[in-house]
Amino acid sequence: MRLLTSAAALFCAGAAVLSGVSAGAPEKARLIVNPSAQVGARWVGVAASPERPVVRARLGSRSQAVTVRRLRRGRWQLRTTFRSAGRWSLWVGKQRLGVVVVRAAPLRLTNAADVAVEPSGSLLVADLSNRIFRQNGERLSLVAGNGRGGRSGDGGPALRAAVGFPVEVAVDPRGGFGIVHDERWIRHVDTAGTIRTVAEFAQPTALAYDGAGNLWVSELGGRVQRRDAATGALTTYGGFNQPHGLDVAPDGTVYVCDTFNNRVQRISPSGVVTTLAAGLNVPVDLDVGPDGNVYVADFGGSRVFRITPAGSMTEIGSGLRGTNSVAVGADGAIYVTERGRATVRRLAVAGLAAFKPARAGTPWTGTMTAKRRPSVTARNGVTTQPVAVRRTGRNRYRLRAVFPFSGRWQLVSGRRRLGAVTVRPAPPLASTLPTAQAFRLCGGTGAPYPQYALSWDPAGGLWASCGRQAQLRGISLATGETRAILRLTSTPFSIAAGLGAVWSAGRGPVVDRIDLRTGRAASAISGGGFSYVFTGAGSVWAADDENSALIRYDPAGRRVLATIPTGSGTSALVAEAGSVWIVNHRDGTLQRIDPATNASTPLGRLPGDAPERMTYAEGSLWVTGRGTDLLRVDPTTGAVQRTIEIGAGAIDVRAAAHSIWVAVATDEADRQGNPFLDRLLRIDPVTNAITETLRPSGRVVVNGAVSTGNSLWIADTAAGRLYRITR
Repeated sequence: MRLLTSAAALFCAGAAVLSGVSAGAPEKARLIVNPSAQVGARWVGVAASPERPVVRARLGSRSQAVTVRRLRRGRWQLRTTFRSAGRWSLWVGKQRLGVVVVRAAPLRLTNAADVAVEPSGSLLVADLSNRIFRQNGERLSLVAGNGRGGRSGDGGPALRAAVGFPVEVAVDPRGGFGIVHDERWIRHVDTAGTIRTVAEFAQPTALAYDGAGNLWVSELGGRVQRRDAATGALTTYGGFNQPHGLDVAPDGTVYVCDTFNNRVQRISPSGVVTTLAAGLNVPVDLDVGPDGNVYVADFGGSRVFRITPAGSMTEIGSGLRGTNSVAVGADGAIYVTERGRATVRRLAVAGLAAFKPARAGTPWTGTMTAKRRPSVTARNGVTTQPVAVRRTGRNRYRLRAVFPFSGRWQLVSGRRRLGAVTVRPAPPLASTLPTAQAFRLCGGTGAPYPQYALSWDPAGGLWASCGRQAQLRGISLATGETRAILRLTSTPFSIAAGLGAVWSAGRGPVVDRIDLRTGRAASAISGGGFSYVFTGAGSVWAADDENSALIRYDPAGRRVLATIPTGSGTSALVAEAGSVWIVNHRDGTLQRIDPATNASTPLGRLPGDAPERMTYAEGSLWVTGRGTDLLRVDPTTGAVQRTIEIGAGAIDVRAAAHSIWVAVATDEADRQGNPFLDRLLRIDPVTNAITETLRPSGRVVVNGAVSTGNSLWIADTAAGRLYRITR
C-alpha cells in the first residue's frame, strides 16, 4: 500500500509539471481572415498572435513582405499586393500561417493606340502596355505581347513575345495581322498565333496590306514604301510630311495621311500621287470603309471625317479627345481610339445594313426592306455582278448571290448603298499536279484551246483570260485567289500584260487594249489577222499571221512604230539583254530584232516539226514545241548548243526558280496539237540534266504558263484550275 501511494504521488507530481509547461507555452500565430486575392489589387487579412508577427509571402522562389498593423490586443491586420497569380504561402519565421489563392487580374486596356476591324467583326487593338488585344463585344482577349518592352520571341507564340511600344495593327487579307512597334519593326502574327519579324524600317508609323498581300509602310521621314510579297523588293514614294496612317482600297489605290501637310494623298495603282482632300488638322489615321469612302481620324481637331472618292469631305464625329485612330466595320460602325484613353469608342453611321458573311463560291442569302422591288448589284473594286432579288413578304426581299472571290463586297441599288458583305476565301482545292497548289479559275474552254491565257507584269500583276466567260481575272500572287474580274466584249485567244494595260488578241483583225481600272476595251492595232500579242522592250508586239509580219506599237504615243517582216506563224517573242527574238512555228525560223532600229536578222531554221515556244535564261534561248525536243540555242548565232530529249513535243517552256520547266504533251496530243499535259520536267540549266518529273493524276490542259521568279504558274481554263509550283 505504501508503494502504491508513493507511485501515485509521483504520477500526480509529474502531471502537475507537464500541465504547468503546457499552460506556460506561447500561443502560435493563426490566420483567421483569409479572402482570395487578385493580381495588382490590395489584399487584406487578419492574423491572431500575442505578439506582432513578421510575415512574408512566398510563391516558389519569389518572396515579398507583408505589412502588419495592430487592430487590438492579439489581432493584426495583414496587407500586401500580390505581383502574380498562384497559391501564395504566408510565413512567420518557419511557421506557415496559411495559403492565399491569388487570381489573375482581368484583362483591360490601358492606353489604346490603334484599332482595326477583322473580317469576323472583332477588333484588334494595339495598346501601349506593349500588348495587342482582340475585343469581341465586351470580351477582351490577349493575342500578342507579354507586356515587356523590346523585341523577342520570333518563331514562337505571340503571347510570349515582347512587342514594345506597338503603335499600329493591320489585318492581313492572307490571314493574321501585322504590327508596327518600337519605331523600327514590322512583325506578323499568323493564324496559328506564331509571331515573326517581317522587316525593319526607319521609324515606321503605319502599315497596310493590299489585295496581293504586298506590305505598305509609312515612315516618319516622309516616305511611303511598298514591299513586294513575292520578292521583298521595295518601291519608294516620297514627298510626304511625316505621314502617320494609310490604307489600301480594293481597286489598289493607297490612301495616305500626309499628316503635317494636313491633307490626304492617294497613290494610284500605276504609282501616281495626287491629293484627295486638304484642310485637315493633323490627320493621323484613315480607313477605307465598306462604302468606298475614306474615314479619317483628325487628331488636331478631335474629329472624324468621311471623304468620298471625289474628295467631298463631311464631319461625322466630334466631341472626341485627340482622335488617334479610326476603323470601319462591314456594318458601317466606326471605331475610334483617343489620346490617353483606355477604351475604343463606337460611332454609328446611318445608311449601311449589316449583312451576314459569306464564303467565296458558295450561295449567300440576305434580307432587306424596301417599298419597291430593288435592282441590286454587288461590287468589289472594278468587279460587279448582279444580285438576285425575290419578294418574301410585304416590303421584304431576299437577296441571293455567289461571290466569286473573298473581300468586302458592296451592295448597291442605283445610287443607294445598302451595305457590305464580308466574303471569306473558298476552301482549298486538291491538286492534280504533285507538289503544286491548286486554285479556282474560270473553266469550260475547249478546242481551239486558247494560248497565252496567263500573263504576268511585275508592275501590274498576274492576269488570266477566260475565253468562255469573256473575262479577264486578276490573280493574287500571295494567295492564288482571284482579286478582280473584268468583263470583256470579245473572246481573247492570247493576252499580254504590261505597259499599264492588258493587251488581247482574238484571232482576228484587232488587238485590244484593256483598261485595268474599268475593264473597257479599246482597239489599239488593226488591219491584220492577230493570234498572238506580246509586250517587251517598251512596246506592244502583235503577230500578223495573214501578212507574215510583226507590228510594233507604242502604247504611250498610241501609234504603230514599225511593221517588221517575219517568217510564217510567229508564235513566241522574248525581249532580253537589249534584243528581241521571235520564233516562227510554221517554217521553224528564228529571228533577232534590234529594238533601236527595228532591223531583223534571220538566225536560221531550228530542228523539229514546229518550234513554237521560247524563253531566255542563263544566257541562252530555250526553244521547244510540237514534235520538237528542248533546244538550247545561242542567241547571237542561232546555233543549237544542246538538244535535250524530252520524249515528245512540248506545250510550253518557262524559266523559274533557277530552272527550266517544260510542259510535255502526251504522244497523241502532240500529234494532234492539243495542250494535254503528260509530264512537267524540271531541267538544271548548268548541267542540262532533267532533275525532276511531275506527272498529273488527272487531265491538265495547259492554256498558259508564266514565271514569277521562284514560282511557276500554269493555267487550265478547261477544268477551271490554276496551279502554282514553288521551289
